[in-house]
Formats: sequence, C-alpha cells, structure tokens
Amino acid sequence: MGSVQNPATYRFVLDPTAHTIGVSCLRRTSLRREDRAGRGSEKTRRLIVSYYCQSASNDSTTTDMLEKLLLTTAVVVTTIQGSSAQGTCDLSSFNHVPQTDCSGGDLASRGVVTLQACADDCCADSACQSFQHNINGECYLKSRLCSAGEKASSSAGNMYDRIPAVCSADIVLTLDMSSSIPQAQFNLAKNFMLAFIECAAFQGKDIRIGVILYNCVPRTYFDLGKYTRNSSYMRGAIHYMMRKGGETRTGVAIRHMKDTSDFRDGVPVAAVIFTDGQTSDDYAYEAGAARAAGIDLYAVGVGYPPLVDQTALETITDYSDRVLDKTQACVAAQKIMDDLCGG
Repeated sequence: MGSVQNPATYRFVLDPTAHTIGVSCLRRTSLRREDRAGRGSEKTRRLIVSYYCQSASNDSTTTDMLEKLLLTTAVVVTTIQGSSAQGTCDLSSFNHVPQTDCSGGDLASRGVVTLQACADDCCADSACQSFQHNINGECYLKSRLCSAGEKASSSAGNMYDRIPAVCSADIVLTLDMSSSIPQAQFNLAKNFMLAFIECAAFQGKDIRIGVILYNCVPRTYFDLGKYTRNSSYMRGAIHYMMRKGGETRTGVAIRHMKDTSDFRDGVPVAAVIFTDGQTSDDYAYEAGAARAAGIDLYAVGVGYPPLVDQTALETITDYSDRVLDKTQACVAAQKIMDDLCGG
C-alpha cells in the first residue's frame, strides 16, 4: 500500500460474493482506484482487503472456547448437584382428582415410582395431558384429559390432570455484544434477562425463550425449546454469555431471528432487541419485515446512556411503549404478555 499516492481516489465497495453469514466475522471489501494519469487511459486496480469486523483487541476464537467451556462446566455442575431441568412444569402444574381413573389414551407405564417422578415424566412428554398414580405407586401417563363425567370412580386411583396453559408464546431475546456496548451495560442486559425469565407474568403459561447474540454476525446462542424457561440450565447459559465487541449490525440480527428461530405455528411470537440503536445496516427495513411476518418487536436500550438512540429503538418496535426500561424486567414481561395473550 506504500505506492498509493492519493488515498482520496480510492473508494471501498462491498464485495457481494463475500457478504455471507458464517461462523467467522471475516468479510471482504474491494478497493478500486481509477487512474487517468499518463496517456489518458483508464486503469482499474482491484485490491481485495480482508479484515475482521470485530475489534482487534478481541480474540474471537479464544472467547468462543472460553464461553463454551464455562457453559459446559455450568451444566455439569448443575447435573452433579441434582438440579432439575423441568423448570416451570412440576407437580403444581396438575390438578389432583382422588379416587378416579381415566380410561384410554395410555402413553406409557412407568411401573412403581414416586409421585414426583411420575409428574416429572409427564412434564417431560409434551403429549402427556394427565397421569394416574394409584395407591400402589404405579404410574401411567395419559394423552388425554377426561372430563368429570368421563372419569370412572376408583378407590385405588389418583388422577392428575395437567392444568391447561392460559397462553403459549415464543420470545427471542436478541442481545447486542458489539464494541459500543460497555461491559457494565452488557452485564445489566444479562441481569435483565435473568430477572425476565422468572417473572410472575409467565406463570401458568406455555412460554419458550431463545437467545441470539450479535455483533456484525448473529448467532443463535440457544434456540427456542432447548431449555425450559427459568430452569437452572437456562439460567446458567445466560449467566455465562460473554461480550465480544466488534461492529454492530442490528438489521442482520433481526433478519437472522426472523429466518432461523424455531417459532411454533399458530403461537404468538415476539423478540426483544437489546441495543443502543447504533448500527451500520438498514435495521429499519429488517425490523419492518419482521413485524410484517407477525413478530412483535420490543427494544431495551443498553449502552452508553448519552449515545442510546431512542428514536432508533422506536423505529425498531414501531411503538414508543414497546421501548422497555432495562431496570424493570417484570414490568416488561407483563407488557409483552398483555400484548401477546391479553394479560
């Protein structure tokens, strides 16, 4: 590059063949120079310059390895300690109807087990709507709910009917981990998430949570349905998220969320975007496309407070009351439930 005499004659153009999403933040630009010197002929020199969108101070590979190691350690420790991944589904998720039985709809027999183990087995099977745990300790999982009229009297029987969820919803938390988000603000966003997933607004509802992290390239940290909401596994995964720095592309992250999230058919869906509103791409277009696809968008302003762009956050959500306070996770959760489920 020492031969360049006049940098003003150069312009950077994005190389379309390199503008792809992958495991690396590497992208390429084309450096062109138009030189009309000498005999008036036009010479075009094309130099390919490769660079990482992440800041030079961050070692992406090392950070990824450390993040995976910490997350794996958390899961192993949780397993050793005997923590349950059942989360919000437990014995309290069933109505006990003593001295009754429900014929038909048999899924499986678990033999003689404790009442809690029988409930856990039903929780773990999405097809299980009820279970019989009789006075002998025998467990039978059922794929149906019997009405009061359908239940048969049984002196040895104990039916447990799954309490129907008031509402089902899928929510993707999408967190900016770029250089414009200070570590302290990144930690506040993590704390918001940890408080958010345990809010009372979700109790008795079928809520799945996923997380996407992004800078110039988004990645699904964990998808919807991988962990039960507020389980020790989900909390551990969020706790060990790591900030990486780099360029911000909120629009690309929103598109990734829209195109790759495992949303359920017929279920209301939402995404919460944690960012300062500073981005280098067409976030407004991608946000509009996501909303047009039926995804309710919310935003939480994180970053250097003077630089958080409230107008950009409102552009993402299309409603000023969907820009949420980063210090009030459960107020935010209630707002989202009111919008998606009517309360």
